[in-house]
Amino acid sequence: MAAGSSDAKHGWFGKYKGRINNYLASRGYDLKKEREGWYERTKAQKNNLCYSIHFLLNEN
Repeated sequence: MAAGSSDAKHGWFGKYKGRINNYLASRGYDLKKEREGWYERTKAQKNNLCYSIHFLLNEN
């Protein structure tokens, strides 16, 4: 990305974000549902990592 100012970068990103969202929606992806699933997966990974660290620290 060769935009100079922060506003130009936001404009460039917004333009292509919209195009990507339109492309995915036209192929049947429900972006809201996908986003919620992503949040759930990252939350589960975080909880799993915390459990693993707790287990390792209390192993001895």
